[in-house]
Amino acid sequence: MDHTPKSDGHGEFNWNAQDQGHILASFFYGYVLTQLPGGVLADRYGGKWPLGLGLGLAGIATLLTPGAARTSKFVLMMVRSLAGVGEVNN
Repeated sequence: MDHTPKSDGHGEFNWNAQDQGHILASFFYGYVLTQLPGGVLADRYGGKWPLGLGLGLAGIATLLTPGAARTSKFVLMMVRSLAGVGEVNN
C-alpha cells in the first residue's frame, strides 16, 4: 500500500480541524484520568514501577500510532489515549 503524500500539497490524511483537535485531545484525556491513581500507586509502591510501566506503555502506544492512523481516526484516538495513560506522573 502506497502512503506517499498526495501531489496536491495535503498530507497523507484528510482530517479537518475538528478531527485533528479530537485526536490531539485524546492524549490528554488519558493523561488527566491517571494523575490521581498514578500518585496513589507511586505513594504505595514507589515511583520506579509506575514510571517504568507507564513509559513502557507510552512507548508501545507511540510505536502503534502510525498503523492506528492508517486504520481509522477512532483507533488512533484510542492508541493516543493509551499513550496519555502511560505518561502518568512522568
